[in-house]
Amino acid sequence: MPKADGIQANLVCNGMSLNEYPTASSAPNTVFCESTPGQAFEVVYTGPRTPSDCIVKLLCDGVRVKGTAFRRHENLSQTIRGIYSPTDDTKLMPFKFTNIELCEEDDSHPEQIVKNLGTVSLEFFHCILGRSKKGGKDPVQSLASNSKFSERNKKASMIPHTISLGESITVPKRSVKSSTHKQMDEKPYLRFVWQYRSRGMLITAGVIPRPISPLPDVGPPNPSVTLEDSESSLVQVPEPRVKERKPSICVNRGGDIITGPSTRQDTKPNIKPKTSSGKSVVIDLCDDDNQPIWQFSSASRYQTCEDRVGDSSSHSTW
Repeated sequence: MPKADGIQANLVCNGMSLNEYPTASSAPNTVFCESTPGQAFEVVYTGPRTPSDCIVKLLCDGVRVKGTAFRRHENLSQTIRGIYSPTDDTKLMPFKFTNIELCEEDDSHPEQIVKNLGTVSLEFFHCILGRSKKGGKDPVQSLASNSKFSERNKKASMIPHTISLGESITVPKRSVKSSTHKQMDEKPYLRFVWQYRSRGMLITAGVIPRPISPLPDVGPPNPSVTLEDSESSLVQVPEPRVKERKPSICVNRGGDIITGPSTRQDTKPNIKPKTSSGKSVVIDLCDDDNQPIWQFSSASRYQTCEDRVGDSSSHSTW
């Protein structure tokens, strides 16, 4: 909100002042503001009584669009919503931001427009006013938005918006007085400047901080389950599967197969190495009284111990 000499000035949209940001310019009372295409705005300034006659000028993109004379001891306060129709004092064309129109070859533009493109300025001049009279209207000036700018125009290519006039609206009829001035200073004694830019451009330039990307939503960890007394809920833990060992098998002297009792249960499987396919397993089925001994091989062959007399290979017995 620029303020100097007790005077405060703002660009207002829908009753709210536009967001303003500081600039690197050495000129006083100069700020950045965010502009949006199609957005209408007003220029509002308020201040104390002026100690002398003065004239206030409003310029958009370097084009003078409004001039107001204040006599000594009058309050420096005004709201400028737009430009009145030159043929109807009840019709007002509001100010609004609009996209700049670029082309291959631009029209001829006054130096004042090219220099001040993308700005709204309010200038205060000391003067000596003459007599006032009724009537008198500000002529409708040709704004920068009425012209096209070349794509090769460096400044025009960097400023996405200009100021134009919207569709006329009906307002109460105004009372107009015009004054002549006998003398006016060449340079303003006070100046407010708004450099309007799009939000994307202000972010790129570092004027507005870049938005922070939201972090992924990480939910709370699952609550740990504890074992409590019998009145609380219990957690059932499944018992490990136990592989039972097969019952032992033996053969008595009569050749009957006898199934022995099951051995104890193990929680780990009993893994035995595999024998080679060609090696035979000898089972002693006879006692020490020279009874026959049967031999089982992997090839399902069998022979008696009597047939293997002289065999020096070792064997297991029961």
